[in-house]
Amino acid sequence: MLVVQSSPAVAALRRPPNSIPTVFIMITDPLGQGFVKNLAHPGGNMTGFSDYDPPIASKWVELLKQIKPSLASVALLYNPASTPFADLILQTVEPAARSLAVTAHSSVCRDDANIDAAMKFARDKRGGVLVIPEVFTTVHREAIVAAAARHRVPAVYPDEISTTHGELMSSASIQPTYFAVPAPMSIASSKGKIPATCR
Repeated sequence: MLVVQSSPAVAALRRPPNSIPTVFIMITDPLGQGFVKNLAHPGGNMTGFSDYDPPIASKWVELLKQIKPSLASVALLYNPASTPFADLILQTVEPAARSLAVTAHSSVCRDDANIDAAMKFARDKRGGVLVIPEVFTTVHREAIVAAAARHRVPAVYPDEISTTHGELMSSASIQPTYFAVPAPMSIASSKGKIPATCR
């Protein structure tokens, strides 16, 4: 059995001829991304845990508005190459932003220079930033934190670990729990208690 994290990793493991039972963790919208056929009965050789509940994104916008009452815009910071689910989050953020008289838009970043430009743009637009939970933003965490501080832009981060790196605040699930839950499934599978085709 394999235990994997991140949408790109899961997508790679779905390619034929792979038939190894796989448990994914911290995957946003596994149904929308085509990783499972049904949330109750995923089918195929994959099952797992999602880390995203749409109302969370609405809360992110509310938090930014509370700490910056003059907030006029909110940017979703992510790399599209590693965030195929970005539209799902944007669709949730947009109505929440409108209800607070705030505009929402995507801020696509592929390197540190893009991150700095995104923060500068947010500053100029009296905005804040929502850092989307994905591989790019995790790897570039330090650059994101530094740019936000340099341009004095409030941002909400996607995990509790981020606050130990100097980020202002986070609103998300507790990540270590995701790594603990698959263990019993792996043990059961090794004893033949879980069929190769996930139910």
